[in-house]
Amino acid sequence: MIVREGRVTLEVPDPESFRAPTGDYVPSKAEVFYNPHVESCRDIAVAVARVIAGRLGRLRICDPFTGVGVRGLRYACEVEGVDLVVMGDASARAVELANANVRLNKPPVHVSVVRRDANVLLHEMRGKLNFIDMDPFGSPAPFV
Repeated sequence: MIVREGRVTLEVPDPESFRAPTGDYVPSKAEVFYNPHVESCRDIAVAVARVIAGRLGRLRICDPFTGVGVRGLRYACEVEGVDLVVMGDASARAVELANANVRLNKPPVHVSVVRRDANVLLHEMRGKLNFIDMDPFGSPAPFV
């Protein structure tokens, strides 16, 4: 299914394929995580990144729980001053879909998508980033 969010177009899992018997939408049951109900939260994150980029000059961003890649792609396509976006996920299918979304959007900055556990990715990128978007499914405590 193709959706538009902010300035990006995304291939995302069809929400009808993971509705609960009650009719509720359960994004945690999707093959690759994407929650359309928190678009406004991502809008705010992009606005915050714009302010930080204005103060720091250049941003090097990591999205270690990328899912379909919506957060990293929105930073790459909507925030001036971004030099690099590294998106990671432990799921091979998520990395495949995020890479497809990178190709679909052709961001104006370098975006890389890697299959890595978040802890490993953050350790590998230590000292190379100045903006990390920690949005795991569940508590971020194990990753901080």
